[in-house]
Amino acid sequence: AWSALAVEDGIIVSGDTDSFGQGSNDMYLMKLGDSGEILWQKTYGGQYSEHAVNLIAGKGDKLVVGGLTSSLGAGGLDMLSMELSADGEIQWVKSYGGTDKEVCYDIQYTPDGGYMMAGYTRSFANSFAYDIYFVKTNDRGDCGCHSTLDGNLVSADTDMVVTPLSFTSLEVSPFQDVLLTTVSSDGLVGEALCSSGS
Repeated sequence: AWSALAVEDGIIVSGDTDSFGQGSNDMYLMKLGDSGEILWQKTYGGQYSEHAVNLIAGKGDKLVVGGLTSSLGAGGLDMLSMELSADGEIQWVKSYGGTDKEVCYDIQYTPDGGYMMAGYTRSFANSFAYDIYFVKTNDRGDCGCHSTLDGNLVSADTDMVVTPLSFTSLEVSPFQDVLLTTVSSDGLVGEALCSSGS
């Protein structure tokens, strides 16, 4: 499982499976009751591969999944967002990206009722490496704007989180770098602050 979300009558777990579904790998969500019994389980995907990376509460009782897809989109691997009803029925599915590779690491609900996704891109990168990639959507998942930040990510093997953040001190472990930035509601990337742990 990639993530879990506590709801009023249980918990919903998201991940992926290659045991059943439509493609070689599908998103897999399962709702468990208070005693751990399976209330429902569903797969979501197309002909190729889909991965659920993050699951959050959306507007009302809706669920929103951030992930990646190679079945939908412009080609290669694209970011994906999907809204589900409380019982796991698809309300909408959207993909974001270019012809190469975009990966979602996190999705968050924004104060204007939409969503912000963060990850990395190769399609829109300024070099042969990866750039940090932000996608801002409305409440239906329609892309209002997207931005890149040249993070010089030689490797895409990194963790990324989008969250309202406040801190008084930041401790960085040895051999880890931390990059903090802001993204406005219209997708403008602010100045990046980098703290090196090496």
